[in-house]
Amino acid sequence: MENGTPEDATLTARRPAIADRLQTGALVLAAILLATGVVDVVRRPGGIVPVAWIYLCHLALVALVLIATRRAPGAHLDRLAAASVMVWNALFCSYALHTPGEMSALVAPSIVLLCSAAMMFPWGVRMQALVSFVSLLTYLAACALSGRAADLGMLYACMSLAGAAVISCAGAYVIDRHGKIIDEQTRRLTEQNRLMREAGVRKDEFLASVSHELRTPLNVVLGYVDLLLDHSFGPLEPGQRDILHRITKNASNLSHLINDLIDLSRIEAGRLKVEVATFDLGPLFSDMRSVMEVLLAGHDVVFESYMAPRCGRVLADPDRLKQIVSNLLVNAVKFTEQGKITLRAEPREGYIALTVTDTGIGIPEAAHRAIFEPFRQVHDRSRRAPGAGIGLSISSRLAQLMGGTLVVASEPGRGSQFTLTVPLAAVDVQSDAEVA
Repeated sequence: MENGTPEDATLTARRPAIADRLQTGALVLAAILLATGVVDVVRRPGGIVPVAWIYLCHLALVALVLIATRRAPGAHLDRLAAASVMVWNALFCSYALHTPGEMSALVAPSIVLLCSAAMMFPWGVRMQALVSFVSLLTYLAACALSGRAADLGMLYACMSLAGAAVISCAGAYVIDRHGKIIDEQTRRLTEQNRLMREAGVRKDEFLASVSHELRTPLNVVLGYVDLLLDHSFGPLEPGQRDILHRITKNASNLSHLINDLIDLSRIEAGRLKVEVATFDLGPLFSDMRSVMEVLLAGHDVVFESYMAPRCGRVLADPDRLKQIVSNLLVNAVKFTEQGKITLRAEPREGYIALTVTDTGIGIPEAAHRAIFEPFRQVHDRSRRAPGAGIGLSISSRLAQLMGGTLVVASEPGRGSQFTLTVPLAAVDVQSDAEVA
C-alpha cells in the first residue's frame, strides 16, 4: 500500500479516523464480551470453562488493539484494523463450534462485524472486500468443522452472511466515493482560500502604492493653491479667490479619502500602529466645536457637547481618537437635515464612553453590522452621501487597536447613536475606585 497512488494518499489522510474508531470499537466489543460472559456463566451447561480461551483471546486482542493504536502504528494501521476484524470474526466462529446446534443463529456476530467495519473504517472498498471474503470463508470453515449436517437454516445463514458481505462492500464503495468528493472539495476550498488571501494582500499593496502616488502630486497642488491665495504671484480678483477656495476644498476632501485608503490598507496588512498615551479630552472637545461650527454653517442643525466630571483623561492615541470622533461627527452632519447633534463623554467602569447622537434619518437594524464593513453604504441611491464608505470601518478597527469598541444604536427616522469606548487613564481609574 505504499506505492504512492492517490488512493493510498487518501487512506493515509484517513488513518487518524481509523485509529479513533478502532479504539472505540475495541472498547464496545470488550463491554459486549463481558456481558456475554456473565450470561454464559449463568446459563451455559458446564459453565464458561469450555469457551474461556475464546474470551481470553478476545480480551487479549482488545488490549493489543488499544496498545497499538496509542503507539502510532504508522502506515500499517489500516492492516491492523483489517486483521483485528478478521480475528474477531474467527473467534466468534470458534465460539459457534462449541454449540453446533446454534450455528445458524451465531452468524449474527459475523454480519454485525462486516457491516460495522464498512461504516466505521474509511479504508476503501479494496480492504473491505478482503475482510468480507476472509470472514465468509472463516464462517464456512466453521460450519464444515462443526460436524453438523447442512440444512436449510445453515444455508440461509450462509446466504445472509454473503449478502452482508456484498452490501458492506457496496457501502464501503459509497462511503469511499463520498469521502473522496469531500476531500476534493476541501482541497479546492483550501486552495481558493489561499488564492483569496494572496489576492487580498496584492490588493492592499496596490491600494497603498496608488494612494501614495496620488498623495504626492495632490500635496503639490494644495501647496501652489496656498501660494496663490497668499498673493505670492500677485493680487487676485474675488472670483479667482472663490475658484481657488473651491479647489482647496475638493482637494482636501480627496486628500482625506487618500489618507483613509492608506489607513485601510495598513490595517488590512496589520502594519498600522497606534501610539497610546495619556491625555486630556478637553482640547479634543474644543477642536470638535470649532470643526462643527464650520460644518454646520448654513444648516438648520444645532451642535451640543458635554463632558462629565472625572473623564478628563484617557489612554489612547490622540490623533487616531480625533480621527474617529471627526468621522462620526462628519457622518452625523451628512445624514441630519435638521435637529441636533450631540457629543458626550461619560465614565463607565474603567472606560470613557464618547457618544455621538443625531436626529438624522437613522439606520435599519439589519444594516448595523454592514455599515462597519469597508466600501459599504446602506442607504438607497437617492440618499447616497458623498464618500467611499470606509470611514466607519476604519474607525471601528482603530477603536479595537486602542483597546476600545465602537457600536451603534439606531432606528429609521429616529436618528443614530454611535458609542466609542476607550480606556480611562490608570490614575483616573484608581481615583474612581477610591471615591467608590
